[in-house]
Amino acid sequence: MNLGEWYCEMILHALGQEIRYKPKGDEPCLMIIGSEFRQGYVNRILKKQSEVLVWGVGNSWGPNHAVKAKKYPRVKFFGLRGPKTAEECELKKPVPLCDPGFLLSKLHNLPQNPSGEILYIPHWSERAHRVPGTIFCDVLGEREYAYKLLARIVNAEFVLTSAMHVMIACLSYGVPCAVHLPPNTIRNKPLKWADVFETIPPSVQTVQEGKDWYKTFDFQIPDTSAMLKVFPL
Repeated sequence: MNLGEWYCEMILHALGQEIRYKPKGDEPCLMIIGSEFRQGYVNRILKKQSEVLVWGVGNSWGPNHAVKAKKYPRVKFFGLRGPKTAEECELKKPVPLCDPGFLLSKLHNLPQNPSGEILYIPHWSERAHRVPGTIFCDVLGEREYAYKLLARIVNAEFVLTSAMHVMIACLSYGVPCAVHLPPNTIRNKPLKWADVFETIPPSVQTVQEGKDWYKTFDFQIPDTSAMLKVFPL
């Protein structure tokens, strides 16, 4: 799995929850993290489960795929990833808006051992690309690797990435970072970036360009406390 997918386990375990990959009967299904909060995916879940509990997911498939609250009474909204998804869902009452990845620093107090490393961690589809002056890290890996990679990110001097959840981890822990896309590459699911960032971070070409950009980057992390208060389990 990629690092962002491992966040589900990291966050749920920190909240005292276990992950069951096979549900018990028709028990509710909790959706956290990711861009698959869309009609087709939710419909498949509701064929077997009694409810879908939504906490921090988003829709990156556009408004035609949106799960509108009034049409889905068995979907319970506790929190969503961002304002774009919330607008498309047409909620009667507002809910906290925050990608659960921003909770990592609050739930996992990792050791601070600055490494001085400058890491390049691309989206899984761009893993063949390399950036001079950086150390390549694969975003894909098993459980032990994912936890070690997060610790490595936390202690890095700087991180270049095209994976949104890598950038979210950096911002959560206060690690300087920037987006880098290989030449002639289209950003993966730009709608998910627009759901999290009011202004989508541009792609830089070099580490120094990224460091210069980060000094001007004005971003306020969403209200993580509000998100934790509405955790549904």
